[in-house]
This record gives sequence, C-alpha cells and structure tokens, in this order.
Amino acid sequence: MSLFEMVPPSKALSDLLEKEHSAILKSQFATLASLSASKIALMKSVARSNATQSDLERLKTLSERNSKLLAASAEGLKSARKSLSRLRAPNPAFQTYDPSGTRLNIDNKPLTIKKKM
Repeated sequence: MSLFEMVPPSKALSDLLEKEHSAILKSQFATLASLSASKIALMKSVARSNATQSDLERLKTLSERNSKLLAASAEGLKSARKSLSRLRAPNPAFQTYDPSGTRLNIDNKPLTIKKKM
C-alpha cells in the first residue's frame, strides 16, 4: 500500500501544497523541483477520486496562492537582477545647470588627493 492510498488524494495534495508554500517562502527552489513529480501524480489521483466540491475549492485556493507567490518571487528576482546590473554599470555623468540655465555635465573623475607644499 503506497502513501497515496492510505491518505485521500485531496488531503495528500493539500499537504503537498502546504509544503510547496513553505518552500516558496524560504526560497528553497530545489525542494520545489523535487515536489513537482509528486504534485503531478497527486493531481491525477485527485482527478480520478471522488473528491468533494469543498475539497476541490480548497485545492484551487491553495494552488492559486502558491501560483501568486511564485509569480511575486520571480518578479522580485527580476528586480534584483536589474538592480545588480545598474550597480555594476558605470555611473553616468552628473547633470546640473549653470547660472544661465544651460545644462552642464560633470564627468565622473577618479578622486585624487593633491598635496600643497
């Protein structure tokens, strides 16, 4: 008797979705990958089972929650990559205006120390 047969498929999938939620919050992407095969198998089992409407609604809610969380995580990673690339890029010249209103670029120059003798 396998684990999936001892516990109703909807309950097993609900538990797995909770584990997935925890892994997303902890950024444990390797855990997410390892859960995917079990998740697919459980979804097929739930489809063949006589799960109640309330069970299916709960599974849908949990799945949508995890989906939104994964999308937000991906957006955060994308934003972090953009920030890192901006930090690594050379700084542009500083722009200001002179007293007559003309735009003036002040180039970035390395800082040097001048000694007065």
